[in-house]
Amino acid sequence: MNLIISNAFGLIALILLACSYQNKEKEKFLFFQLLANTAYLLQYAFVSALTACAMNGIAIVKSIIFYIEEKNSKKHTKLHSIKSKSNNNKKIQNKAMYKKIRKRELTEFIIIEIVTIIAGIVTYENYLSLIPTFIGIVFTYAMWQKDLAVTYSIASIVPLGWIYYNIQYNTYTGALGSLFEMIAAIVGCIRYIRNSKKDKNKNKSKNNKK
Repeated sequence: MNLIISNAFGLIALILLACSYQNKEKEKFLFFQLLANTAYLLQYAFVSALTACAMNGIAIVKSIIFYIEEKNSKKHTKLHSIKSKSNNNKKIQNKAMYKKIRKRELTEFIIIEIVTIIAGIVTYENYLSLIPTFIGIVFTYAMWQKDLAVTYSIASIVPLGWIYYNIQYNTYTGALGSLFEMIAAIVGCIRYIRNSKKDKNKNKSKNNKK
């Protein structure tokens, strides 16, 4: 019975993940990731996969943190502008406000990574425990940095580890979900890059008209 319930939550997580990788906005991506990780946490809880439970619990927390950060940056248009222009403008990089934002986000990133490693050590059972721990470390970076193309690129690789992990625990909808997640991430990455190019071309044409 537990296995059936576990696979049911895996199916729900699959649908939510597919939705997450079809967004152009980081805020919406993080929201669906939050819901998907909650479903995955319940999935692994029903098969007593402790390390996977811990990693998804941490994933829920970091999704909330990064979601709040992203939402706050949108509310304050000046802050959002500083973030988006910082890579091309050295003067903006030196602004105290930008440094404060990046310092806070970097601190959050480091703390989450440390907690992930500790959780992996505490819940270690066998070599399989290393898989969700490693994925948690890598995917935290993917969620933390700002370029969704990088996020989607990493997300198109890490599901391979989850596929193997889920098969070992007989959570087949989880394995199937990871496969679809990989496909959705690849599709999402391609769409995001194409849309970004279109937006750049539109902006160029507008500037030329001016």
